[in-house]
Amino acid sequence: MRRKSTIFAIAALLTVLTGTELAISNLTVELENIEVFPRGLPSEFDGFRILLISDTHGRYMFNRDTVLRLVAEAEPDIIAYTGDAVNDGRDSVDDAAVFVAALCQIAPVYYVPGNHEYASLSDIQLFREFGQMGAVVLRDSKTVIERDGAHITIVGADDMNGYGGIRPLSESLAGALPSDGECSVLLCHRYDMAGQAAELGFSLMLAGHAHGGLVRLPLVGGLIGPGRVLFPQNTDGYYDINGMELVVSRGLGNTAGVPRFGNRFHLPVITLRSGR
Repeated sequence: MRRKSTIFAIAALLTVLTGTELAISNLTVELENIEVFPRGLPSEFDGFRILLISDTHGRYMFNRDTVLRLVAEAEPDIIAYTGDAVNDGRDSVDDAAVFVAALCQIAPVYYVPGNHEYASLSDIQLFREFGQMGAVVLRDSKTVIERDGAHITIVGADDMNGYGGIRPLSESLAGALPSDGECSVLLCHRYDMAGQAAELGFSLMLAGHAHGGLVRLPLVGGLIGPGRVLFPQNTDGYYDINGMELVVSRGLGNTAGVPRFGNRFHLPVITLRSGR
């Protein structure tokens, strides 16, 4: 009898712990502060703050008002939005554009597409409306940000699901590759392109796509990556990839309402530092 009571108590405790973790993972957002030291960063940009948003997935996004409040409180200099703003045509382009318009009221927004934009059947309309709302839409292109006479370059990679198809970054970004000694920040939806980006000389890459592996386990990390890859690497936070710094967001939404576990929604705030 005592053994049965012990087993029941353990089962009840595990149920409570599991339910608590599910609630924390799916009802809260982690605002993570990360310092990076990108190669070639001018001293004028020391302290420059980039807030990374990724994988909002339209109606599967975490509470919009909460996200906007946290973004505003972070006081970023710019916002990098690395794709999957909608979800396979089941989401309103207008709703996504309203969210982008609200972000643009906080800080300049630089946006690149994810794979779900091209599955939405309304990608061109989406890009046009984002631009009309004030976002800089980068599709295998670049722009320059100036500060006190110095500059950094922001490069945006279009997604492999796009009209350019599956091409290496050296081809798709042929007109936007870093110059020698230049601090060049790559926005790319897919975290697993980081090796290519490092070879091309980018100083910093910001990405998403893997949702942190959906389920995260202690000492293991992410469990399931895109394409049902087991134990995906480099899916959460900061990494050094052959001298290039990489920051990956675990995202702010889920593709089809699949719950997370050990994996809170994620808003990285990246502070650039010079002269390490």
